Amino acid sequence: MARSTEGTSYHDVLVSAGLSDAAAGAHRDWPEYTAEEVLAIDPDVLVTNAGMRAILCGQAGLDRLRACGAAGGVVELDDALLGDPGPAMLDAARAVRRAVYGAPTAPGAARAGGE
Repeated sequence: MARSTEGTSYHDVLVSAGLSDAAAGAHRDWPEYTAEEVLAIDPDVLVTNAGMRAILCGQAGLDRLRACGAAGGVVELDDALLGDPGPAMLDAARAVRRAVYGAPTAPGAARAGGE
């Protein structure tokens, strides 16, 4: 089912984006997860390939995941970014970070309240 943890490019993308890999403590490399394992991990954010949100969150049981209920809880990326263990990982990490935390503000940009 979902695949990602320490020792993988997916893990590196998550960490570079400023997220924690919720599966890292339990698994290494590219494990195959059952629906029950994904429910036990119950991540706040799921990062997956484009088009997978509807499939994942549409399955009975998985629709209870926190990520499926939250706006922006499932981040979908083009496989060319997410599946490339090369330089595209930097772009993938930026896209994940932007999806989760919003666009960064430019240095010197006006702050709320006129400061």
